[in-house]
Amino acid sequence: MKEKLKVNPSKVSTTIKTLLDLVREPIIIGALIIAGCIVGSVYVLSQWYYADFDPEPIPTEIPVSKLTASPALLVGTDLSRLSASDAESDWEAAAAAKPTQMESETEPYELTPEDEALLLEHFAETLPDPPRESPHGLGPYPDIPPDYPRQNVWERLEQSYYDGYANISHELINRVLIKYWNQGGKTGAGVHDEANGRVYPLFKDTVYVKWSEVELEDGSRETYLGSYLCHGSLADYEESVEKGTQPSWMKVVLYEDGGVDPYSFLDLP
Repeated sequence: MKEKLKVNPSKVSTTIKTLLDLVREPIIIGALIIAGCIVGSVYVLSQWYYADFDPEPIPTEIPVSKLTASPALLVGTDLSRLSASDAESDWEAAAAAKPTQMESETEPYELTPEDEALLLEHFAETLPDPPRESPHGLGPYPDIPPDYPRQNVWERLEQSYYDGYANISHELINRVLIKYWNQGGKTGAGVHDEANGRVYPLFKDTVYVKWSEVELEDGSRETYLGSYLCHGSLADYEESVEKGTQPSWMKVVLYEDGGVDPYSFLDLP
């Protein structure tokens, strides 16, 4: 028969009193307060930070849509029977399948005339203007210098051409004059002699002359000025040129030696 455990009441009372005295110590009370504050703060922060967090359950099976694969590798695979357990074997079978569905993506798309018309209309404002070309087959017009006296010369010549009274001479003259202008020989006037094909720029310091001879009654021959071509500002110098008394700054050029062949001068076809 077991003996009963005897507890001495006086010892228990002493132990409790000792514990109470220990708890009443200021350092113990301060430590308990700090610990309580720490626990309370951690609880409040955890509730604030994780209040809206709703973790998703971990899937036990991997769905087919989550498999990382190129669409071409899955062509020909029966997706309704695919699962995580047999994915590897079906993957190999899919890799060997011919990706017939991808071929249509590489086929070029041909624009219809209606599509082209819509595109041209849409981008009409951004497309550069096509280069203006000669109606006489001389190719694109040369650029007009910014200080050339006739900035709209090509538009006017085209209008005259389509109205039926402008010929190729007018275009050749302006092409020659523009090239001279770029070289420093600035003039806005010129003549094209269709008989010899040459273009004569009319500069303000140059005259083109033809000399002729006449036989007098006594059998002698006299030379006279048969032709006088010049800029309008030099018209009053014709008599002095015939007499040989023209100013020293004037250039008197024989008509046969003057002018240029426009095709060779401009490298035209």
